[in-house]
Amino acid sequence: MRTTDAFLDALRGLRQKPGRSLLTTLGIIIGVAAVIVMLSLGKGAESVILSELESFGPDTLFLEPGGTEGVSQLASFTALKQSDAATLTALPETGALAPVLFIEEVANAGGEQVNATVFGTTPALREIESFEMQAGVFLAPEDAGASVVVLGSKIAGELFGAPADALGQEIRLGRRAFRVVGVAEPRGSQFFLDLDTYVYVLLQTAADKLFGVDYLTYVMLTPAPGVTADQLKEAVTAKIRERHRIEDPADDDFHITTAQEAAAIVSSVTLALTLFLTAVAGISLVVGGIGIMNIMLVSVTERTREIGLRMAVGATRRDIQRQFLSEAVVLTGVGGLLGIGLGIGAAFLASVAIAQFQDGWEFAISPEAVVISFVVAAGTGLVFGISPARRASRLNPIDALRYE
Repeated sequence: MRTTDAFLDALRGLRQKPGRSLLTTLGIIIGVAAVIVMLSLGKGAESVILSELESFGPDTLFLEPGGTEGVSQLASFTALKQSDAATLTALPETGALAPVLFIEEVANAGGEQVNATVFGTTPALREIESFEMQAGVFLAPEDAGASVVVLGSKIAGELFGAPADALGQEIRLGRRAFRVVGVAEPRGSQFFLDLDTYVYVLLQTAADKLFGVDYLTYVMLTPAPGVTADQLKEAVTAKIRERHRIEDPADDDFHITTAQEAAAIVSSVTLALTLFLTAVAGISLVVGGIGIMNIMLVSVTERTREIGLRMAVGATRRDIQRQFLSEAVVLTGVGGLLGIGLGIGAAFLASVAIAQFQDGWEFAISPEAVVISFVVAAGTGLVFGISPARRASRLNPIDALRYE
């Protein structure tokens, strides 16, 4: 029996029992589909995060509290002070610097209330993040001490309707009243956070009137002209260690990340997470393979007389083995194709749903993932089909013909 004849015979067998064949390959279908969906979503998430990091520019630095293994995370959470940021501003290597202190708060106006993320920061934030104003102006140095606020576009729309209608109005953040001086342009989402629900107030006002703290959530910095990101990072590291009296780098209660380093970290973490999820999904392929082996063993028993008849008319043991191996590979191959179709469809629907909440999310399918998942599926059939095929080929023709 030629191999092509064995595969054609296996396909005819699938058509005779489509329901049984579908249930047999269900594990393969789910496993292949899960692998494709996981890799697609991982690729989409990585693309979004990397594009958002690029929007800051490759030279942007993020200074955050939080030390190494030698320092308590709880203790280092409040280690970054406003005075640290003020000192860094005076460094010759520093270009723009924007300290940030944020918290979730309820914004009230005219009987309406919405959940908002309050950003205490300085006018330099807009210079670093490069966004435009839809109405009014952003925070200005001359507003120091004043209770003024800039609203995200969604907050302004929910509280006042039109952005222009929000200017000059009063809103309350917690128990404090603020006057609206500007509305930011629609900015969409960033790192899966809705930027249009942000509310910006001056750092000192936020620290004194809203939060009652003197520490910072993080600091964003850009290097001065002619200074590289690495030079700025070295200068900031040295200054913070000096201020915090840190001699051993292992005792750092802060860490600094450049946009490029953050991109590399995101890529490695996304890859590791995707591979882990793919490995978990791949368990379905193994389970499916075991299911196919069991069904094929049952099939050998059911078709014992057929095997005996084939041997009686001249089929060799190799022909019988090739026949059952072909059936197992065809089963997993068809299951792989169905899984590819299901996986691509599910990944597309998931991408459409996520895109409603995350700007810039795009549907992405890795051709390598499709090919590899199909090859693995077919290989699973080959591996788990060996035992049934060997059992069928070892039957005694005379005993097989007598089998009832």
